[in-house]
Amino acid sequence: MKPLDRSVCLDASSLTPVDLCLVSLIDDKSSVLVFDSERQSDPSIGVIEVDDLKDSLKKSPRGSVASLFRACGRGDIVHIFPDTPLRHLVDLFEDNDKLRLLIVHEVLLRPKHDPIYKEIGFVTRELLRDWVITNLARS
Repeated sequence: MKPLDRSVCLDASSLTPVDLCLVSLIDDKSSVLVFDSERQSDPSIGVIEVDDLKDSLKKSPRGSVASLFRACGRGDIVHIFPDTPLRHLVDLFEDNDKLRLLIVHEVLLRPKHDPIYKEIGFVTRELLRDWVITNLARS
């Protein structure tokens, strides 16, 4: 799992134009994580392919993240807990070709009805593959 740093992601609630120099690429350097800072729980909402983002920025260089996110579509993300079994992670990626990212979250606050989750990191297909290969080599 890699730690999640919101400062290098795109905020769908922001009205400022996108600056590609300020974002961090994930998913084998081909995507950017998009989150909604107005959401209290599980703010990550998807990913934008970098090539799609660049094409959209050429057409609308002053476009907001929300408009770019609507135009570029989204890659699937799934929220998981830190203790999710490895086999389940592999199954999630095998069962969904469009799945780009697993967001690791934990319960931050457990109110009476709906818990609030804090996102603490992410796992990409590539990170999972590299981890499995490294640990199999050690066995």
